[in-house]
Amino acid sequence: MRAALTALTITALASCGGAARDHTDGPDEIADDGPPPLAEAEAPRASGRPYADTPLTPIADDLTALALAAISGAPLPVTRAPLDAPLESPLEIDWQSTAPRDPVVLGIAFEIELILKRGAPDDDAVGPDRWGSIRLTLALSRHGLRLVSLRPRTMSHALPGGSLPPPMRGATAVAAELLGAIRAGDVTGYAMGEDERRLLDNDEVWLQAQQDRVSPEMVRQVQQMIATLPDEPLAWRLDDIAVLIADADDRLLSLAFEWDADGQGSFALRTSPLIEVRQLWPLRVNQPLPL
Repeated sequence: MRAALTALTITALASCGGAARDHTDGPDEIADDGPPPLAEAEAPRASGRPYADTPLTPIADDLTALALAAISGAPLPVTRAPLDAPLESPLEIDWQSTAPRDPVVLGIAFEIELILKRGAPDDDAVGPDRWGSIRLTLALSRHGLRLVSLRPRTMSHALPGGSLPPPMRGATAVAAELLGAIRAGDVTGYAMGEDERRLLDNDEVWLQAQQDRVSPEMVRQVQQMIATLPDEPLAWRLDDIAVLIADADDRLLSLAFEWDADGQGSFALRTSPLIEVRQLWPLRVNQPLPL
C-alpha cells in the first residue's frame, strides 16, 4: 500500500542517507585574480549507487533504472519484474510532486512481510502468542542493507500471502540471514551509521530517523515470537518498493512502485499508475511529518 510506505520513507531515507552540508553565512572569500580553487567549489552530491552486492541488488538496480527512465521520459529499459498489465504510452505516473531536477539516487526501500504462522489467535492470546508475521522495511544503498522498520503483526485468515515472484527470490536469503540475527538478539549489522548520515546530507531527517529506528525492545519481542517458529516463511506479502532520491532543489522524494496479488498466488507490479512521485522533504504547508 502506497500510504503505508509513505509513512515510512522519511525514516527509510536515513538508511540510505547522511549528514547536512555546512552552509555557513558570511562573505565568500574569492581571490580577485580568478575563480576559487576547484577544492573550494561545491562537490557533487554523493550517490547511494552502485548498490552494495546483496541478493536484492539485481531487482533494486532493475527498478531504479525503470523509475528514473519513467520520470524523465526516456526509453524504458526492459524489466524482469512481472507487471499486472503491459506498459502503455503515455506512461501513467501519479505526480504528487513536481518533477525532480538532476535526481541523485540515495537508495531503495523494500516493504516486505514474512508470514511465519497461519490461522488466527485465541481470544485470550497476548503478545507473541497473537503474532504470526513480521513486517519489515529494508533499505539498500552502496553501504549495504539497513533495517529501517521491524514490527510483528497479528495472525490473520484474511491475508494469506503468496510466493515470491522470480526477481524477488533474493528476499529468501535476506530473510534467513535477518531472522538468524534476530534469533541471536543482535541486528547491529543492519543499523544506520555515519556512512548513511553523510550520504543523507540532512540533519533534520537524520534526527527523525534516529527517533524512529528499531529499538532493542522490539528486537527482543520479535526474538521471543520466532523462538518456536520455522526458520523460513510459509508465505510472503509484498507491498511497496520506493526509490529514494535527492534533487537539485535540495528536495528528498520517493518514486514508489506497488505490488499487487497477481491472481496466481504471487505478485505483480501495478502499472496504473506505475509510479507515485511524492515529496518527502522539505515538508509542504499542512503536511505532517510521517510517524
